[in-house]
Amino acid sequence: MKNNLIAAALLMGLSLNIARAQSDSKVPQVVKTAFADKYATAKAVTWDKEDRSWEASFTMNGETRSVVFDANGKQTESELEMPVAKLPETVRAYMKSQKKTIKAAAEITDAAGKVYYEAEAGGKDYLFDAAGKPVKKIGD
Repeated sequence: MKNNLIAAALLMGLSLNIARAQSDSKVPQVVKTAFADKYATAKAVTWDKEDRSWEASFTMNGETRSVVFDANGKQTESELEMPVAKLPETVRAYMKSQKKTIKAAAEITDAAGKVYYEAEAGGKDYLFDAAGKPVKKIGD
């Protein structure tokens, strides 16, 4: 019985690695190269297709990050997960006034270097400018 459990666990792990490798194989080489050039020390990298772009999620220096590249390998966005308590007070106050409990937070930087804050609440993402002013609810 114990051997069967070990064999099942190994097969499941192998299946996950094969699925990840298959998804990685669809990422254009120019995108993979651009990512590797900028994030050589990234660990646990996973890729997702976003419309015409590719998003790499990973950990680096103990932080959870993601970056988005267009099909030509140009980075268009980066996202750094952060504790909710590190969001600007204006963001937290706004969400509280809307009776929204923030479950996750991130700092987003676009290709031009403009910084935004993202607060996830109730299954939706809310976007704020660098001053903490609401910009829009993502997906609207």
